[in-house]
Amino acid sequence: MARALQTFVITAVDGRGQPRRTGGDVFHVKVDRRTAPAAGDAAATKGGAKTDAAELLPVAVAVRDAHDGTYAVSYDGTQAGAYIISVTDANGQPLPRSPFHVTIKPGAARRGAARRVHPLRPRH
Repeated sequence: MARALQTFVITAVDGRGQPRRTGGDVFHVKVDRRTAPAAGDAAATKGGAKTDAAELLPVAVAVRDAHDGTYAVSYDGTQAGAYIISVTDANGQPLPRSPFHVTIKPGAARRGAARRVHPLRPRH
């Protein structure tokens, strides 16, 4: 089993691509854990078509505004597996390269192992 919360940081930027120095931006973060199909159930039939039997399960997420243009995001990554992280701005526009695909391995790094996510670039 993986350990503790997983974290990453969003860095907001202004219209010129410079890091913002204040907070107050709104980001919506959705994290889903992809479950593996049950043994012997690699594919299921849905409406006559074969589909992957894996499901996406929502994961608890918290976004903390540091009031300096950065936003710490933490989520419950205590279970090893594949996660899909979608990040959008206040207008529902996805950040560049969102959604992000993350694999948490058993015994993954503990809380505090933050990584930078591509900064938000306002769309005009």
